[in-house]
Parts: sequence; C-alpha cells; structure tokens
Amino acid sequence: MHRTRIFRSECPVTMDRRAYLHRTFSCTCGETHHVPVRRIDIGAGLLPRLPALLHDVGCHGRGVLVADETTWEVAGQRIEALHITALHTHVIPSAHPHADRVTADMVTAAVANAQYLISCGSGTVTDLVKYAAHRHQIPFVAVATAPSMNGYMSGIVALTDKGLKTTVPVTPAVALLADTDIVCHAPLPMLQAGLGDLVSKPVCNADWRLASLVRGEPFCALPFQMIADLEAIYLPQAGAIPSRSPAVIAALIEAIAYSGISMVMAGSSAPASGGEHLISHVLDMDAERAHQPLRDFHGTQVGVATLLTARLYDAFLTTPRDRIDWGHARHNWQPLEAHASALRARWGRAGDSVVAAFARKHPTSHVAHAAEIALLESQWETLQAAVTPFVVNTPAIAVALAAAGAKTRYEALGLTREAFTRTILDARFIRDRYTILDLLDTVGLLNSTVAAVLQGRG
Repeated sequence: MHRTRIFRSECPVTMDRRAYLHRTFSCTCGETHHVPVRRIDIGAGLLPRLPALLHDVGCHGRGVLVADETTWEVAGQRIEALHITALHTHVIPSAHPHADRVTADMVTAAVANAQYLISCGSGTVTDLVKYAAHRHQIPFVAVATAPSMNGYMSGIVALTDKGLKTTVPVTPAVALLADTDIVCHAPLPMLQAGLGDLVSKPVCNADWRLASLVRGEPFCALPFQMIADLEAIYLPQAGAIPSRSPAVIAALIEAIAYSGISMVMAGSSAPASGGEHLISHVLDMDAERAHQPLRDFHGTQVGVATLLTARLYDAFLTTPRDRIDWGHARHNWQPLEAHASALRARWGRAGDSVVAAFARKHPTSHVAHAAEIALLESQWETLQAAVTPFVVNTPAIAVALAAAGAKTRYEALGLTREAFTRTILDARFIRDRYTILDLLDTVGLLNSTVAAVLQGRG
C-alpha cells in the first residue's frame, strides 16, 4: 500500500532522495501523482547485481533485453552472459536507431510475448523500450550506458510522429542500474550532452514558475530543490568530466535520474523542459524534414539553447515596466487563423499538429489577450522577483559547459545566426508550453531581444 506525502514548495528536502521513490505525492493544487520507480542503483561494478535487482523489483518470467548494435557491444553481451533465467534478446538493427513512431511500433511488436523488459542504452533505446513496456503494460528496468539525457526515469517518451516532435505519456521504469564502470567510459560528447541537458533545469523551472503565475499552471518547487545539492557538485567540477571523474559523473547521472523523477512527481515534463527544449526540438524537426542527420545530441543542443534562454531571462529581469509599450501590446493580437497558414507552410505534414498544439495556448480572443496584458502590466515586478531565484546562475552555466568542453555557441551546431534566429522564433509554436519566448512575444520584445542577445554573443 502506497503512503501519501503532501509536498509543497516550502517543504524541506531530504538529501536521501530514495525517500521519494515508490511514493504517491499529493500536490497543494489537488493533483496526485505516483512515483512507481522502486530502485535507482548507481556505483562501480553493479552490472553483475542485475539479476538480484530484477528479483527485488518483481521482474519475473520471460524477459527481453533490448539494445541497439552499439549498446549491445558496450553492455548487452555482458548482460546476456549473466545467464538470467528466461531472458531473450532483441537487438535493434541499427547502431543509431531513431526515436520515431515507426521504430517504436516495431520494437513493441518484437517484444510482444515478454513479461518484463530491460533497456540497454541511453536516450533512444530507453524511450523505445519505455514506449513498448507501456503499450504491453509490463515493467521494465533501465540499464544506463551513458549519462547523456534525463529521460531514464521520466514518465514521457519523445517521439517524432509524422514530422512533429511529440511527447507521449508512459509508465516510468521500475528501476535504473547505472554501473559507473560503464557510463564513465561513454563517448565524451555523450557525457557533455548529459551536462547540457541538466544545466537547463534552472531556466526551465523559471518557465514553469512563469506559466504558473501567468497561465495558472500548477507549480511546486520540490522537483527543483530535490537535486540542488547535486548541482553544487557537477557544475563547479564540470572540468572533471573530460577526465571521466567517477565522483562527478556519478553525481551527473544521479541528477539525471532524479530529474526524470521530478517530471513524474509534477505530472508533466515542466520541471525539466522549457523553451530551450523547444528550440532543440525544432532543430530535430528541421533535420528530419530535410532527411538529414540530427545536428547533435539532444542534450548538447539543449545546452546551447539554455544559454540563449537564460540570457533572454537576464534581459527580462533588467527591463523595467515603463520600457514596454503596453498599448501596442494590448492591440497586438491575431486570431489563430492568421498564424495557421504560415505554420502549415513552415511545417508541411506536421503543420496541422503544430497548429493544434499552438491553439491550446494561444489566447482565444482579443478580450482574453487584453486580460493577459493587464495581468503582465500589473504584475511585472512580481513576475521578475518570482523567477529570479531560478536564473541567478546564468554565468555558472556558461562556465560549466565551457569547462567540460561542451558546445556553447550556435555556430558549433553548424547554424548561421539567421538560421538560429529562425529556430528560436519558431520554437514557441510547436508546443502548448508557456515559456519566456511567449512572454517576450506577448509584450512585443521577442524579436528585438533575441537579436540583441545574439549580437552580443558575436
């Protein structure tokens, strides 16, 4: 029987994060979310303990281990050599499979007779297995091969469906096993990508807080606070990532794991995904539309985008109320139909889905828009004060990424300033999530602020 813990933003956070596993949380907004994750095991030499872990979390009977061609070589063969009873293997026939609906359905069909699954990989493999396990309503255990993204324990998968990057709600893994003897030897760009994904947390939590005050979305600071002590390890010591420091990388993957837990606790990806993730998704969507390889790892793109959105927040925080033309902003509303044709032309076969997503957050009338402008005008300083605690570490983010040797500039992603500008301005349309991009656009400052920030970076 699951105990219920009431969590509020003022609740003290226990540094024994295991207290938040396998619990039901009732938020002050009245919503209740269950964390089904039972175990998160991180340490050296843990892979041989996988059979015992499976037993402890209730994974019995016919299991299927799923890996791709790369992760099979990295760890899949070692798992098979453990001789787990009734464990079968499915190797996805690709060294770099895509996280799209077609591949997800193929994996789901391939494991149709399983009673539980084991994912052996990082982002894409984990998402494909998570999707399949949810479809079959069976548990799965994630075995990490790289600390490259924060989706190991989340309750969503990111899939491309008909050209649109979507998130699909699923059931999280029942356990994560991260053997640091394996993850510390992941390719350096994957380690840097994990850092890039994590440094977004302060900024995306600012987006979440902003959405709660402007759009009334439920917000709780606990998911952000839960890994704050880990941030104090991996940010200042990011320079130890290229040397594969076990302590720093263990802190990195623990933060990654509990970042996923934070999304489950919140009932959405808001604690770990804001405007910076939308920018990364647009880059992926454009690459797939052009039938080209993705520009880089998701986390690497997120890191670059985070520096941009953090600087947008810096601009917001230093803009006084009287510098905004509130009268112009009040009348600067267009009906959805005025955007729809351009969005369909921009996104092709994904156009209808993009229009539907944007419609969910676009003010339904001039009256609704004017009411939001009135709120922004009257609460401008309150909004600035509310997000300040989340974005004060902007310089630390830049220093950490640079110290780890991670990419920090759009040019490193192969983008021109013009292309990156278009990506940023398009990002707010593809999801219904309210972010700093929406706020600045609403008050008429998005285009000029993006231009100023990018020019300031040279």
